[in-house]
Amino acid sequence: METWARLSCHDAGIPPTALQVTIRNTSGELVARADLGWRLPDGQWILVEIDGKEAHDNPKALYHDRKRQNDLVADARITVLRFTSRDVWEGLVPKEVGPLLTGVKLTSVIGA
Repeated sequence: METWARLSCHDAGIPPTALQVTIRNTSGELVARADLGWRLPDGQWILVEIDGKEAHDNPKALYHDRKRQNDLVADARITVLRFTSRDVWEGLVPKEVGPLLTGVKLTSVIGA
């Protein structure tokens, strides 16, 4: 699913600037690893998470995902968008990310 989402964004002219983006807190602890990321010139991130049914369809996973997302969005420089496999197949990733990038020149990220 992640590959399909990445390719659909590439085809739409908005390829992510990084894959498997590692986000750490100020203490250096891992907060999350997001599937796709767009780094904006001002340092902000737009992160996309693809939630496969197998990995995210049980209560324990849902609670973990909720805490992780709350930790991410507590940082005002991060926007998180979540998509299901159906969303990916229907082309929603570039349709929702694209408007957030309108007029933005993305920052290249090496080893994010």
